[in-house]
Amino acid sequence: EAVTKQVRRSLLIFLRREEKPVVGAALRTIDRIEEAILQDPEVTAAMTQIDEKRGTLAMRADTRARRYLSEIAAKPSPTILAILARRVPWILNRLFVRCEVNGLEKVVEAAKNSPLVMVPNHRSHFDYVILSWLFYEKHLVPPVVAAGINLSFFPLGPIFRRCGAFFLRRSFEGNRLYAAVFRAYVQSLIKDGATQEFFIEGTRSRTGKTLQPRLGMLSMVLDAFARGVRRDVQIVPVGFTYERLVEERSMAEERRGAAKTAENFVSLLRSGRVLRRNFGAVTVRFGEPLSLADLVDLERYNDPGSRRRIAQELGEEISRRINKLVTAGRTSLAATALLATQQRAVRIEKFSEHVSEVAALVEIFGLSMSGNLQRNLAERRPEAVVDPLLASGLVERREGKSGPILRFAEDERETLAYYRATIEPALAWPAVLALALRLAADPQTVLAHASTWLDLLRHEYFPPPIEERELLFGRLLEHFEDRAWIERVGERYRVTALGESALEFIVAQLRPVLETYRAMVAAVRDAQLPASREELIKTAQRELEEEILLGEVQYSESNCPVTLGNAFLLLEADMVLEVEGNPRIGDAQASAGEQWARLDDLLDRLAEALSTG
Repeated sequence: EAVTKQVRRSLLIFLRREEKPVVGAALRTIDRIEEAILQDPEVTAAMTQIDEKRGTLAMRADTRARRYLSEIAAKPSPTILAILARRVPWILNRLFVRCEVNGLEKVVEAAKNSPLVMVPNHRSHFDYVILSWLFYEKHLVPPVVAAGINLSFFPLGPIFRRCGAFFLRRSFEGNRLYAAVFRAYVQSLIKDGATQEFFIEGTRSRTGKTLQPRLGMLSMVLDAFARGVRRDVQIVPVGFTYERLVEERSMAEERRGAAKTAENFVSLLRSGRVLRRNFGAVTVRFGEPLSLADLVDLERYNDPGSRRRIAQELGEEISRRINKLVTAGRTSLAATALLATQQRAVRIEKFSEHVSEVAALVEIFGLSMSGNLQRNLAERRPEAVVDPLLASGLVERREGKSGPILRFAEDERETLAYYRATIEPALAWPAVLALALRLAADPQTVLAHASTWLDLLRHEYFPPPIEERELLFGRLLEHFEDRAWIERVGERYRVTALGESALEFIVAQLRPVLETYRAMVAAVRDAQLPASREELIKTAQRELEEEILLGEVQYSESNCPVTLGNAFLLLEADMVLEVEGNPRIGDAQASAGEQWARLDDLLDRLAEALSTG
């Protein structure tokens, strides 16, 4: 009898784990969620504070809390999901040739044991549509998605809510009760075992690169885990890559500093021209789930002084993994080959040579390649990677005396720069190594210089700790030697004649970012401090515009407000600036910091790197 009970219990546990990804968690009704949230200690403390401040009845604060929950909470409806499941595939088939999916089986296995939190990069309004559709198509319960309050408008807000969206305001500042209710709601989802999804960048990337992680949602997940709501929560990084972006035009304009457009998934579809165009393939890659039980030291996390640092470290690790999940595609390699010089044209032979070299570098970094790119390279037709850009009109092909020429209009540089930036984290490693080889000779100094450049650009590319860098640098040095770009002379490296042009091509991929950082450092040095973050960025932009007109700056894509903001964060993190307020916000006030004396050295270093080659 004892054995029978044990076998029965084991079978029931096994069957429950197998059905859990499909059936999903047994979510509480909104009334029961509301009841639990109103009893949450943080919520009751916030309500008490409101009552004491205003001298009102407890019912007043209670009513506000209920109203906030009603504004926030998702109300998933299987009926609405079933209806949309018949419409969404038609839309996706009109827009994309295919959707390549990798690693979803890992998600299914992880969902059997712990609540999941999906953390994708954010490139398009189609990200959340595609992810929910993939889950539904694979007979998995779609995630509950954190969405901006701007998407809650009638009549679409109620539909999104019934598809599993829960809404958050852009800022919780100054509203303790709203923050407490939202935090308690996220905790209730984890407690119930619901699969959640949020974008760690907070907004769609306007640069093509993974943006600095926003820690609000991640901190709430960590807090829930630390309180013992669940024994484990698994974070799943997800990488989206689009061969061509549906919003590419607006992204290029915003990259140049234009105001953000208020478009959303539905407004995109209202434009008839969108459904008449094809945007190639989209690739979704799921990373290895990160177990909070394995990663987070609860004793350290429960120290209030360590919480933000732990959240920051985890956020950067997620961003680093997302960068590894990006897929190298035809448009990214074509854009990289086209933007290597100031010229807006390149002969097809040189273009093919550059494409092959970039493919080898991203493979060393560990990026996967799209199916189309692999086919073009296997067929020894690297020039074919430009086909999507030719079809879109971003690039044109002309016949020259010595063969075909590829050219693009100056207005298209920003769009091409966006596609190149998707693989920039892979290009940054060989670029800093090439830069170090130009400025140093002995192996140890080369590796040290390259590593310090990665540290300087850590807000762009999230490099791993120093001890993890040597292996990749070693593989790149072997590649450079195999290509005869460098050679050993005794205990030193020497760049060969063949390597001069090859390394300049690689360094050129980093020049726009270096030009941006130099402009920001110069603007800070010459500013009358204290000054706001917004003032400093605008000053740097004006100076870049002038330098671009005069030809003193090589690349117009250097004038990027997001990258200027990252340079500001670097100066604040390295204590060159002392910042009052949130350094990510425009009105944060900057004054000279403890390390202000380093500013001239940093400027000289950037200037030296830009003058090389």
